[in-house]
Amino acid sequence: MLVAEDNQVNQLVATRIFQKLGHQVTVVSNGREALSAVQARKFDLIAMDVQMPEMDGLDATSAIRSWEKAAGTHIPIMAMTAHALKGDRERCLAAGMDGYTSKPIHIGELEQAIAELISPPKPSKGPVSEASQADGVIDYAALLAGVDGDRRLLRELVGLFLADCPQRLAEIKEAIRRGDAEALRIAAHTLKGSVGNFAAQKAFAASQRLENMGRDGDLDNADEACVTIESELTFLSDELRRMTRNFSIRKKIARIEAPEP
Repeated sequence: MLVAEDNQVNQLVATRIFQKLGHQVTVVSNGREALSAVQARKFDLIAMDVQMPEMDGLDATSAIRSWEKAAGTHIPIMAMTAHALKGDRERCLAAGMDGYTSKPIHIGELEQAIAELISPPKPSKGPVSEASQADGVIDYAALLAGVDGDRRLLRELVGLFLADCPQRLAEIKEAIRRGDAEALRIAAHTLKGSVGNFAAQKAFAASQRLENMGRDGDLDNADEACVTIESELTFLSDELRRMTRNFSIRKKIARIEAPEP
């Protein structure tokens, strides 16, 4: 199958989850690369992000559907999007997509969405339980459910996020300094996509606020919003580091307590 996604953290999430579901995965970073990949080889499914550079997911889907008319084929295309705007699902389907799933990805919901596209429907496993985050930085129940309890995958995601996060924050600050609303929208959207994988509602909301400011071209309160997102990212990063340290400690304890073979 083909995954078209420009965000590195989301690429890793999608790849690992699709592999867990038994798929061999090819990853591309924009819609133009997706179109080229489809023209070069056969795929049984495409998971298409909506907002990407070069060519977005909607335009890429339209281009693939036009190419398929001459080729006489039809590849199921599933939208993967963090958008939460009214009418997004309808726009995806109107562009020629066959299905729709939201990000952050949850393995149970994704499995059901794939089954509806390429195999007979299976009984639903029910919605993933997501305990209330309350005042915590991370909703741990939702976080672990989102990666199907795979702590190794979670550690990988944390490492990639911590390495990438400073660059995303720098892009946001630079966009605000220049008064570039479109650059702010793009940078905040990319950050929001990464943050969304960690069930961190406050950091996600702060990223969403900046994205909305960029989309609306209203940067009057952008400096204050930047201070908020920087603070939330510090809390989130510290909590993720603490969490992965605890994982390592538990693993060492388990090894020590394991009986001799």
